Amino acid sequence: MFSFDISSPRINAFQIHEWLDDTVHIKEDEVHVVQMDGPLRKVYVKFISSENMMRVLQPIQGDINFHHVNGKISKVKFDIAGVGIRRVRVSTLPPEVTETQIINVMSNYGDVKKIQDEVWSQAYRFKVKSGVRIIDIGIRKHISPHIKIGHRALVSYEGQPMNSFRCNEQGHQINECPRKEYQEVTTTVTRTHGQIWSNEVTTMKYHPNAMISRTI
Repeated sequence: MFSFDISSPRINAFQIHEWLDDTVHIKEDEVHVVQMDGPLRKVYVKFISSENMMRVLQPIQGDINFHHVNGKISKVKFDIAGVGIRRVRVSTLPPEVTETQIINVMSNYGDVKKIQDEVWSQAYRFKVKSGVRIIDIGIRKHISPHIKIGHRALVSYEGQPMNSFRCNEQGHQINECPRKEYQEVTTTVTRTHGQIWSNEVTTMKYHPNAMISRTI
């Protein structure tokens, strides 16, 4: 994805094709589609293979110049479009987790466009924030359903691959996880003002058909 400055002089399709050839050094037999979005000033190039794409992008350092016929030079930003823009729901995070913390983690998966708080609808008594963050992100790689953003967070979006909650690997769910046989639960013991707060240390064996159901 090549993004032109919205304030730069207008250019036509012929000039873009010549620029892709002369400056970006893209070969015709490497490309499947060249698509232009005039209003957003973006050019999308779909390569035949990831190897073709990396051959073009690896030599590029920083922005790419576009020389206009009037002598003006525009800086063109580029990025891997990946799997596209997704609206990602992130839940179970405490409200104290800041947008900066979220952006720092989610930027590992793509370009964060916007973050907003989900609000309970008019059907509910308290029309306040639900604690769910809605993130618009241009995903470069898929996100696990459970990641850590200071705290354990649950992530969901359309087209997300199936992951096991236990091993975080794709292709199976928790009841099919090859690591499901045993799970040790280890906790700490804390003494506060003469009181002991502790959880029992246990070893649990999971049955292959066992499922955990939770209603909130």
